[in-house]
Amino acid sequence: RQRVSRACDACRKKKVKCDGVSPICTNCQLLENVCTYKDTAKKRGPPKGYIDAIESKLTRME
Repeated sequence: RQRVSRACDACRKKKVKCDGVSPICTNCQLLENVCTYKDTAKKRGPPKGYIDAIESKLTRME
């Protein structure tokens, strides 16, 4: 199976497999839904202040 980099909003809401075809995916085409892709990038990495807290703990241990 091939993974889709981004599911459309309708497929994501219904939690169904999206083929990611643009401008309209197959599920939206069959159900005559509006097919939209929200551009929200997820934040990656440690939470704010986490690295500073770990570094301060390390300096206290040394």
